[in-house]
Amino acid sequence: MKILLTGGKSAVALKLLKAFTNYKVVLADYGDVPLFATKDYELISLGIKNETVLAHTLLNNCLNEGVDAILPIHSFEIESLAKVEV
Repeated sequence: MKILLTGGKSAVALKLLKAFTNYKVVLADYGDVPLFATKDYELISLGIKNETVLAHTLLNNCLNEGVDAILPIHSFEIESLAKVEV
């Protein structure tokens, strides 16, 4: 199973990463991020934060990365995804 975890540059995301040691995790964050991958996770950029198309951006990245589940950690992401309920 592959999981997309938002807020990839934050301490919260890095702490949550420890809970998913048996999964492949994609850490994602907005703006400039160092693009790298390890055997356990990779870090990707979601681009510039645009709340108008936020759900589309998150779901599109899930499709591009072959992600099975998304764990948004910011309240604005949760609200945006709750509106689309895909």
